[in-house]
Amino acid sequence: MRTVNFLKQERQEKQLESIAWRTRHLYARLQDFGEGGPVVTDWSQERGKISISVPNHSAIQIQKALEQYGVICQVEQEKLVFYLSEQIAFEDLDFVWGVLFQILS
Repeated sequence: MRTVNFLKQERQEKQLESIAWRTRHLYARLQDFGEGGPVVTDWSQERGKISISVPNHSAIQIQKALEQYGVICQVEQEKLVFYLSEQIAFEDLDFVWGVLFQILS
């Protein structure tokens, strides 16, 4: 099974641009949902972090559903939090988008 780990990891200076690029990509994919989909509540390409809420769903409920597909993320202050790293491929970000779409459909 595929595993995509969005838990906070140590970053090195040389990785920052690569992480920023991945963060922008996931941010753009999340915007594809439009109304009724996940809402980006905070994001920073410099920190490689995206926080989202999902209207009418608990963050814990969505986190557990994501884990069933191998997507590991944190919940902080009732928001799902994704910390990006160089180890996460762009294909993995598209996979996460697809999993979220399936969970919310």
